[in-house]
Amino acid sequence: MGLIGGQMFINSSKIVVLKSSHIGTTGPKKGSIGYINRVLNTVLLEHVSVCATYCDVSFIRFGFEKKTRCENKMIIALFPIPDNKNSAKDQVSRLDSKINRKKKNKFLDLIRQYFMIGNKKATIVMAAPVYHKSTDLLKCSPNEFTAWLLSLAANKIFMDFITSLLITEKYTKSVVPIIKTGDLLKTLQNMYVDKQFRKLITSTWANNIDSRGEIVEGIRILETTHNRLSIILQNRGIKKRLSYYKKHKTNIESIFKLVPHQVFSPLTMPYFLNECRKIDNIFITGYADIIEDIITQYSILSTRVLDSGSMSKP
Repeated sequence: MGLIGGQMFINSSKIVVLKSSHIGTTGPKKGSIGYINRVLNTVLLEHVSVCATYCDVSFIRFGFEKKTRCENKMIIALFPIPDNKNSAKDQVSRLDSKINRKKKNKFLDLIRQYFMIGNKKATIVMAAPVYHKSTDLLKCSPNEFTAWLLSLAANKIFMDFITSLLITEKYTKSVVPIIKTGDLLKTLQNMYVDKQFRKLITSTWANNIDSRGEIVEGIRILETTHNRLSIILQNRGIKKRLSYYKKHKTNIESIFKLVPHQVFSPLTMPYFLNECRKIDNIFITGYADIIEDIITQYSILSTRVLDSGSMSKP
């Protein structure tokens, strides 16, 4: 048990709540949708068989409500520590049954105790990235566009990348005008350091649908470049550590400790699973299959919840 760092979700990713401990009418209930602002930490809680990540989320919807909002809430998202004794479906169902809305729940209390949240304000959830429906940021509601921008402004790693581009002036080689001039980079940097400017610019961009195209294109290119560089470093580390596990024949289940904070990474997790399957060991291969099957179960639940209540149009 302990802190492993990293994050279960990529910052600025859009998530949907699949199961929630929330008690009350308004809050991050099942069906809620939001954007990850920050992941404070990620831990393996082996005594309760879960990986838990403590997140700050800008929610654009609570439950299946039709109106949009932009409201920040803290959540603790859970993912089962895989075992090769039970099916993926059973492991996900078992975790689902433990997250209930009863006022007295020892399982949830143990998780909150680790994060030292005695006031129980952070809702404990199962959540997954929004897989099967892409978001049209050019036409989404102002609240959703604002939530997306705020999640970017809160992403320190991404903003450090923006700062490095400005210092080295590599952005001048871009073929995209809004990046080449440096205007977008400087605006994003100011969003990060200046709270009043952030409020002003997010409101301006969110409420001017006609001008979103160039902004979204520029930010998406910057995100893609940043993610590609990050993935290269992460994958090198995974390959090196898997080699160590292969050489020393470490306990199979402990392999999951390499990547619990990457379970929903669309690039790192597939790479990790592929590298596991290259190792000539049926137990490691089988364990990789279980991890992938659990992720698939989350994806199935995500699709089901999203189909239960679609977002209203702006």
